Amino acid sequence: MRGGLRSKDKKWFCMECYKKAGKQSKPFLMLSEEEIRELIEDETGRITEISDFNVTKKIGNHIFIDEPNRKWLIPNILTGSIKKSRTYNIDDIVCVELLEDDGQVSSGGVGRAVVGGVLFGGIGAVVGAGTAKSKPVCNSLKVKITMNDIDNPIVYINFIDSLVKKKGTYTALIYDNALKAAHECLAVLQLLGEKQGK
Repeated sequence: MRGGLRSKDKKWFCMECYKKAGKQSKPFLMLSEEEIRELIEDETGRITEISDFNVTKKIGNHIFIDEPNRKWLIPNILTGSIKKSRTYNIDDIVCVELLEDDGQVSSGGVGRAVVGGVLFGGIGAVVGAGTAKSKPVCNSLKVKITMNDIDNPIVYINFIDSLVKKKGTYTALIYDNALKAAHECLAVLQLLGEKQGK
């Protein structure tokens, strides 16, 4: 079959089906017909969800939120495009943490509270409870979101992913802005989680 691809169980798929299957973790030839059909179904559902996604809140190009449908996604950080993004349910958020250089700065979640933080109630959200160890540079700043989803239990939103000085240079402004956006993201997700079931 010209222009087609074969599954591991020797079923042929056209190039259009290959495109509809979206990004695969394994080569097409290593997937069964059933796995390919599931990929196509999942990708079709993802595209439908993206087309129905209505951005009501943004934190830079880090996270977009659809409050009425209780969904959120991570857009392309450079362009803000959501075409290849995956949507998540706000109600599946179990816990959120702010990590700097992989050390916890602050956290919150169901049944958890960190002493010294600002407690929002409901979901047990805590913002600004911890402090990062005093270091002159930051290599990584991200929000870690633990989800009630066995297939995708952890989602990261990156704010800094390369070395940035914290004081005295232009990069200090980058650090300050990233930290502010990360705290806003943490607070918004926790406050939205507090409204769960209301």
